[in-house]
Amino acid sequence: ELIERAFAQGTGGWALDIDTRNKMFVRLYFVNMVLPLSWDEDGISEAAFVTEISHKGKRYTQLQMHLLEEDGYHIHTAYFDSQGKEVLLDEIEQDFPTGSYDPWFAIVKPAIANTHAEFSPYGCSVFDDAQDILRSVDTAFDAFIGEVDLGKLRVFINDFLLQKVGDDDEGAQPIPFGKSDATVFRVINATDDLIKEFAPSLRTEAQVKAYRTALQTMGDNCGFGLNYFDIDDSGGIKTATEVSS
Repeated sequence: ELIERAFAQGTGGWALDIDTRNKMFVRLYFVNMVLPLSWDEDGISEAAFVTEISHKGKRYTQLQMHLLEEDGYHIHTAYFDSQGKEVLLDEIEQDFPTGSYDPWFAIVKPAIANTHAEFSPYGCSVFDDAQDILRSVDTAFDAFIGEVDLGKLRVFINDFLLQKVGDDDEGAQPIPFGKSDATVFRVINATDDLIKEFAPSLRTEAQVKAYRTALQTMGDNCGFGLNYFDIDDSGGIKTATEVSS
């Protein structure tokens, strides 16, 4: 999940942590939870991670800073309530020395240059250069579905066939059709056939071709190749196994 989110949003991170039972585990952090503090061309050396936690039935914002000090990395932890006021929680160590000069965290990002901000510690989404292609995929899909909807059979019936006799002296009353009815239409004062059918020809083959081209272009621009996002001749989405085969 972290890899998926990091490739979609540009940046992610994971960090080692220790609970109150002195058990080590890995926390996942998405891009909105990662704040680099010190970095150079070789990478990020210090970082802060923010997340929401629940402690004894109350929600807090947890801030953990991985800072490099003289005796190695220290993890400084602080908690804030909903009003932004720092609070002290029981059994939580505010300054934990790791005893290691190697960081207990790692930043994950795609191998794509960030062209939006020079010397930025954040990565770039794989979709960055494909935003216009993503719009074209959406447009092609909407056009394909719209073609199917517009191609439904329509029946036009003379108003004379849709009259019923009222229970009182008002005479004949026409049978109404709601706005949501997109299949049968009442024709008023028609002089020709009583019933007409209209079934427009579908351009699904051309629409599928346009949709397939948009999908392939999106996959290529995102670095997955032309065949990663594709559909077969019957219009179904191919799986990764089928593409490999």
